[in-house]
Amino acid sequence: MVSTLFPTPWPLRMGLSSLAGLALVRMFILYHDYNHGTLLRKSPVAKLIMLSFGVLTMNPPSTWKRSHNHHHRNNAKIFGSHIGSFPVMTTESYAAAPRHQRVSYALSRHPLTILLGYWTVFFYGMCLKPFITEPRRHPDCGVALALQVATVV
Repeated sequence: MVSTLFPTPWPLRMGLSSLAGLALVRMFILYHDYNHGTLLRKSPVAKLIMLSFGVLTMNPPSTWKRSHNHHHRNNAKIFGSHIGSFPVMTTESYAAAPRHQRVSYALSRHPLTILLGYWTVFFYGMCLKPFITEPRRHPDCGVALALQVATVV
């Protein structure tokens, strides 16, 4: 990550960026396991590190735990909630669905939704909406938003 601050040849920058990406993925796996209570349960240091990681990656623990546990209970169910996963409909149910539901289904699976995921999923869905609707329950969402805005501005 430091190589982005200095004039580094692009092949080295690509390699170092790939390693940084892999480290980020590994850290998210640890974050996932920590939030399921399977890793370092009683460690105050781990709690601080994981809270910081969640806030910095726009996965604040107060929102992430709830949505992720819901995801585990409902993933890939037909007619289930699509929180944390893509909605699934049979061709018959899609054909019988009202127009607004078909449009909503198509938009949720559209490549632009993934391309704009930073805004649609993380900024709005994981941080802004929970913070606006329940600020006392989701103060970590407010911190995540403030850090993201401060980084951009």
